[in-house]
Amino acid sequence: MPKPLSNGAENSGDPQISSQGNNVYFVWEEETTSTSNNRDIFFASSDNSGEDFSLGHNLSNSTGDSETPQISSNTS
Repeated sequence: MPKPLSNGAENSGDPQISSQGNNVYFVWEEETTSTSNNRDIFFASSDNSGEDFSLGHNLSNSTGDSETPQISSNTS
């Protein structure tokens, strides 16, 4: 069953995902009311192949728009 990762009812989009072994990393942009309706970049992770994810964490938390998130994982 799909599980929402977004923090609220605001608009969100531009999801990006990366994985390494059992770890899954997910970023997206989301409109936030706490920063004057700007778009911020959020991050969530899973260490059990995506069964459960951490709470979304606002990485940018800025007063301006943050857009077009990118993510990558490395085996080294």
